[in-house]
Amino acid sequence: VIAGNRKYCEGLIVVNKIDLVGESELSSIKDYISELSKKSAILKNCREPKVVFISAEKGINMDALREAIYQRLDFVRIYLKEIGKDPDFEKPMILRKGATIRDVCLKIHTDFPSRLRFARVWGSSAKFPGQKFRLEHQLADGDIVQLHLK
Repeated sequence: VIAGNRKYCEGLIVVNKIDLVGESELSSIKDYISELSKKSAILKNCREPKVVFISAEKGINMDALREAIYQRLDFVRIYLKEIGKDPDFEKPMILRKGATIRDVCLKIHTDFPSRLRFARVWGSSAKFPGQKFRLEHQLADGDIVQLHLK
């Protein structure tokens, strides 16, 4: 931290036009960025920044860039499942990391937290598929949630 009145956030270094340089130049750029990040006073208390090498013109590594941006934003994708139906993998609910079942309920309707009997969860935050949880259960990226209301 350089100044106490500022908040520093995670960074992402994007190197464009990699289609115009050779493998040796690319290696030199990687080494330079690595050394620079070790010396930077701003980065002393942060994890090493993610570096993505792209060619916007030729579309090289654009998926890697999208994924890196998504990871840095600390979002989680929650898939909703209606009772007796398959989960909707087309349109996930996007929430901040650390979101709970209460957050899912509030995102759908403000009455849902008080009407929730339990929620079933499939995914990495559950010990077994379809485990029952209450409002304060913290969800993980990719979890499938089925709400059971009163």
